[in-house]
Amino acid sequence: MLRQKSRLVLLIALALPAAGINCAAAADATEPPLRTLDTVVVSGVAPGPGLWRVSRGEHTLWILGTLKPVPSSITWDSAAVREVIAEAQAVLWEPSFTVDVDTGWLGKLSLGYSYMKAQNNPDNGQLKDVLAPDVYARWQNLRDKYLAGHSNLEGKRPLAAAEELMSAVMAQRGLSSKGVVAPVIVAEVKARGIGLHTPRYMLKLSRQNAAQMLKAVRSTSIDDSACMVATMDLVESGMDRLVTNANAWSTGETARIDVSLTSKRDALCTDSLSNAPAARAFGMPDIRTVVREKWLAAADNALQTNTTTLAVLPIADLSGNDGYINALRQRGYEVESP
Repeated sequence: MLRQKSRLVLLIALALPAAGINCAAAADATEPPLRTLDTVVVSGVAPGPGLWRVSRGEHTLWILGTLKPVPSSITWDSAAVREVIAEAQAVLWEPSFTVDVDTGWLGKLSLGYSYMKAQNNPDNGQLKDVLAPDVYARWQNLRDKYLAGHSNLEGKRPLAAAEELMSAVMAQRGLSSKGVVAPVIVAEVKARGIGLHTPRYMLKLSRQNAAQMLKAVRSTSIDDSACMVATMDLVESGMDRLVTNANAWSTGETARIDVSLTSKRDALCTDSLSNAPAARAFGMPDIRTVVREKWLAAADNALQTNTTTLAVLPIADLSGNDGYINALRQRGYEVESP
């Protein structure tokens, strides 16, 4: 089975690191006037953010907002979350998008090889061939600064090269996209023997259709230069914002988190793939919409059947008009902020 979570959205991008990518609108919170951004990441034990409380009658859903990247040197103090899990009947994870290919392991190995080739530009094209001259000049400068010694970058699609750049810059700034929440919660869930449910939208493909899709992607030009530009904008002028967000999540100061820059990049990078004709031709849905519907249906079920449920969602997906918090309010639930 080929899997892809909702932070990068297309089966063609299965192996690309998420790098803090998600498909949410920007959070409502904005930076207070005249407050400077952080330049150094925090370290040590970090409490993380408080929990949202969603309830109806005696049924309560506690929501933990996660963030990527976070400081690579923190240890998350999970005491408050573990107390909720101790009383919970289930944990509801963030939604995912899954591609189920009807084939055996040998067929999946072949598809994996095809996927690797799909990360490259069609017809052995180079980045200098697919990027505008001014964009390519910026890429060269950043490549030489952050990716010296990395080979085989010039033949990659702009989206794949942009991910390589983002990962390298985050590591240099002391940020990590590995996440600190999942290992702790999964271990606690297993220890207590409760259910962990991941709302999942599954797209089923035959091996033939999957192979045809990958072949079409390999031979198709995808308009992902905007993703490269947005990534370079973030690298050149937005890294202090990422550091500030990471620190604010760690210390629980969520009002300081502003995901507008990363959300813009996320949308440009994911839309370049999810809107590609090769994807749509094989039944690729609007992934942001379908996974949102799956999660809200699962939340409704949890609030009907469980006394206590812990939910985990990207913090950027919570706020805003299209966020989960507003959607839950519109469903008639009582919502209390941390």
